[in-house]
Amino acid sequence: MLGTTMRSDGTQEVTYAGHPLYLFSGDQKAGDTKGEGLKEFGAEWYALNGAGKKVEHEGDSESGGGSSGGSGGY
Repeated sequence: MLGTTMRSDGTQEVTYAGHPLYLFSGDQKAGDTKGEGLKEFGAEWYALNGAGKKVEHEGDSESGGGSSGGSGGY
């Protein structure tokens, strides 16, 4: 499900299921999910763990595998 795409500036960008992955500027270390659930730029943003699963807050019904290794969102 991981892949890459070419950006208009000629650099490659990592994708998950065709969605570009971004590092949230407010996250400082692995496991930080400060950008989780933001609705900036017209869409919701989700943190992914190292296995590519959506990170859910504790108590959410769709546990995405915990909060370890979250490094990007789509």
